Amino acid sequence: MHGMASSSPLPNLQPVDLPTALHRLSSHWRRARRIVIDGPSGSGKTTAATAIAAALSPPLPLLHLDAWYPGWHGLAAGSRIAEELVTGQRDSYPRWDWESARPGEVVSVDLANGWIVEGCGALTPITQAAADLCVWVETAPDLAKQRALGRDGDSFAPWWNMWHEQELHHWATHSPRERAQLIIAT
Repeated sequence: MHGMASSSPLPNLQPVDLPTALHRLSSHWRRARRIVIDGPSGSGKTTAATAIAAALSPPLPLLHLDAWYPGWHGLAAGSRIAEELVTGQRDSYPRWDWESARPGEVVSVDLANGWIVEGCGALTPITQAAADLCVWVETAPDLAKQRALGRDGDSFAPWWNMWHEQELHHWATHSPRERAQLIIAT
């Protein structure tokens, strides 16, 4: 199963809603054990990842880049940690303590039997090569911003523009939407 992802982007991939995506998962990708989920902040990645994880048997570890981004300037560093985890270069990550703005406890993970990794910056050429399934989650930009700020409130508001610039850089550098085999519109 490892390496089931196509090495080239799929042209003209049409977005589907989450129930349709779950149906496709059960019919086309039921053996996927290594799944990467990316998309803009507030697009619904965590919701999609949780639903996908619940649909799989046996369950897979669900890892969120939010747990290890090293602060609001850390999207690229979070991507690198995801790459190192899914390629077996590391078996742990430093949990980011958002309240004190510093690294916290080291979290060990066992990804030998598969994984789901989700977050802004998760889908890169390296994680695509390690994955069985690559997913892009999207929604209208205004709705994504509203959701993200509603979820994270005042702690995210001052950082929104800077974070979005990092997303734009990630998208321009790694083309995650074009790498996806499944696009979920929320």
